Amino acid sequence: MKKVDIRVIKTKKAIENAFIEILSEKSFSKITIEEICKKANVNRMSFYNHYDDKYDLLNDIMKNIKETLIGKFLAEVGAEFTEEKVISVLMETAEKIIDLGTEFKNHIYMLVNDTDNSLAQYIIYKSLETSTLELLEKLRDKYNLDRKPLPLMASFITGGGTSMIINWLHNNENYSRDDLIYFLKEFINASLLVLHKLSEKNNK
Repeated sequence: MKKVDIRVIKTKKAIENAFIEILSEKSFSKITIEEICKKANVNRMSFYNHYDDKYDLLNDIMKNIKETLIGKFLAEVGAEFTEEKVISVLMETAEKIIDLGTEFKNHIYMLVNDTDNSLAQYIIYKSLETSTLELLEKLRDKYNLDRKPLPLMASFITGGGTSMIINWLHNNENYSRDDLIYFLKEFINASLLVLHKLSEKNNK
């Protein structure tokens, strides 16, 4: 087993925290490695020991978020892989995502509203899409699904879900948090209905 270097963990955490703090005030495209290092109190060599550039840093942060969410999802579902349990945990996960979106509203604005951030936006989208695909593959055996439509379904769910949340963050005076949760529940139920239809088709 590879030994964990506490210094590496602390350095990476300092860099991540510095980046997140700066992102609340400045668009991603305008953030420099120099100011991340200054805020994190590390030198540029330390930064490049762990990351190729700020895009690699963002990708690593999204990877950690993805692994945490999927890990918690699978741990909470456990062996009781019933549809009711899956829906319940999916809704709990969706609520956590909504609350994270509210807490980091400024950060999201800085990432999605900057026309120079296309690569950063792509990194975020692909991370969310990969997470969705991994969850769908966990449901594959339960619904006897063919693998082929799952990537398309993951794209559909990711695109619809993220657009809904971003729209809500821009216009949350029109809808309450409970409204969004209700819409997401309907969205999840509709997605599961599609899974049922695919399952019935594959069983014929």
